[in-house]
Amino acid sequence: MNTTLTLRCGHNITVNLPDDTKAQAVLIKKYQSQDCPICRRKKQTIAAAEKAGRMQLIMSACKPLLGEVSAVEQAERIREGKLRMLDALFDKTVLAYEFSSDKEKQTFEHYRCRTIRRFCDKQNAAWWLERRNMPVESIIETLKEKSFLIDGRLFQEKK
Repeated sequence: MNTTLTLRCGHNITVNLPDDTKAQAVLIKKYQSQDCPICRRKKQTIAAAEKAGRMQLIMSACKPLLGEVSAVEQAERIREGKLRMLDALFDKTVLAYEFSSDKEKQTFEHYRCRTIRRFCDKQNAAWWLERRNMPVESIIETLKEKSFLIDGRLFQEKK
């Protein structure tokens, strides 16, 4: 049975639904929770442009690497790749987690910027070469700082 359904983006689509009412309900819910292919492509294009702009900002904020020229070139590629993976990790987290408040979103963005800054602050080319096969999550752990509160003041101990 051909039925016209309205997708999440507001566009309509005609689908052939099965006779089983349970299967119909599942398919209708599925279609109503997604965008049409054209709107999906537009969103993907916008997201890719935003990511490219964000990566350009991140890389421009990174300090230049220090070391031998050949090591610096290779380490620069490694650092950029790890930063791309880190940014993708944060993007996945945003997609998987709905923020309950603006404060929660701001806290997450602060954590994102602080973690990226820690990656960018590592200037030793040899440090990046040593971590070329290390997962991003492990690098995050090595860069964490211990925080503690004394008399209402926040202190951070670097590893």
